Amino acid sequence: MKIAVFARSLWRKSTGRGALARELLECMVRSPDPPEIDLFAGEEVGLDRCRFHRARGTGLLSDVWRVFRGIAGEVKDLKPDVFWGTTHFLPRGLPPDLPKVTTLLDLVWKDHPETLGRPNRLASGWLERGLWESSRILCISKFTRDRLRATWPTLADRATVIPLAANPRLRVPGNSAEILANLGLKGDYILNVDTFEPRKNLRLLLKAMSRLPQLTLVHCGPVGWNVEQDLAYARTLANVRLLGYVDEERLGALYAHAQSAVFPSIYEGFHLAPLDALSLGTPVLASDIPVHREVLGDAALYFEAGSAGDLESKIVALAGADRERLADQGRKRAATYSWDTSARRVLEALQGAASRRDATT
Repeated sequence: MKIAVFARSLWRKSTGRGALARELLECMVRSPDPPEIDLFAGEEVGLDRCRFHRARGTGLLSDVWRVFRGIAGEVKDLKPDVFWGTTHFLPRGLPPDLPKVTTLLDLVWKDHPETLGRPNRLASGWLERGLWESSRILCISKFTRDRLRATWPTLADRATVIPLAANPRLRVPGNSAEILANLGLKGDYILNVDTFEPRKNLRLLLKAMSRLPQLTLVHCGPVGWNVEQDLAYARTLANVRLLGYVDEERLGALYAHAQSAVFPSIYEGFHLAPLDALSLGTPVLASDIPVHREVLGDAALYFEAGSAGDLESKIVALAGADRERLADQGRKRAATYSWDTSARRVLEALQGAASRRDATT
């Protein structure tokens, strides 16, 4: 099978949707009967058996040209059996008879548009077109599938749930103590790993930290949009450290020695970071939203997403909990998810879409 893959968010330092694409592709090329893959990515990421093509231009005009004309022209010449978008955004002008499979991460533009930057809010309706062009829609959680069904009932029969998994490269390094010392971390700390953006609800966590001076909050992740006031507030708190992007070695050390990992999001489609924490035995405290309950089950402790007081009390309660029991529960829960299994199911969906095209020609 020959697949053209559109992964605009796949970079060498990928998180979130880029990490999804990387993990699934790495598993696909290791499968017993690997497909032939032409990969349209943000940059060359060195994936074996994947021929790289630029998904983006070198500037605004060239980027627009790539989306509206360039990629479609290359795909026509490549003649793949199926086209897979690792999100629901598809380039324009793809051959109408080419089977298309997209990945739906969430419906945040429908459910919480206030958390998006203005350009994404304006573009959201235009981007939806990829869902209607798809013969199959791969939803990363039951929650996302249910939101798709409720929003567009006519698309329901195209939806399949294929969950994600923890980062398989995260390990506790042998030099963890040295890493923490180099970061200047002493004493107890809690960890948050996420993009600093509105739906991650970090303002709530900052409010809780303002009342917990004995603890340090370490935040790892890039800065997003519409958070200038929250960033300014974070910088006034002596017990908050903003580390930005952190490589996997340092991240493994931070998870391993954190008192807990805290995730106060108001909305998610799956949420990889809490699962990463569980995989390393770190106690997880998560907002009580549907997808956290679905993904983390009884391996996490939950708090009310709008209550800084509840979050504060749960942080204190978790500090005195049985860490070995929580670590064991977390590892078992994380082990129920597998990138290899998910990649196999993606390949089955792609093969099914390609087969239906063959049956009609």
